[in-house]
Amino acid sequence: PPVGARALPSVCLQVLGLAETRLGDGGTEALAKSLASAACGRVLRRVALGGTGLSERGVVALMAVELTALEELQLWGNPDMGDGGVKAV
Repeated sequence: PPVGARALPSVCLQVLGLAETRLGDGGTEALAKSLASAACGRVLRRVALGGTGLSERGVVALMAVELTALEELQLWGNPDMGDGGVKAV
């Protein structure tokens, strides 16, 4: 590996704001996979995903991650979440 690569710390966010972006389901699935693989879901406290084009698929992927520290989840402006997405939360 490159010099210094081993010295890079693993960093987990406590607050993630991606509201009003074009994240969509694909981006949310990638985010969920990243959070799960680094165990960062256990420290994430606030997530803003309002107006990101999420459907049920993206919400279900996110909620499959262990988000034990989560205090606030913003999902406003995602009308395609449907009943399944709401139930997943």
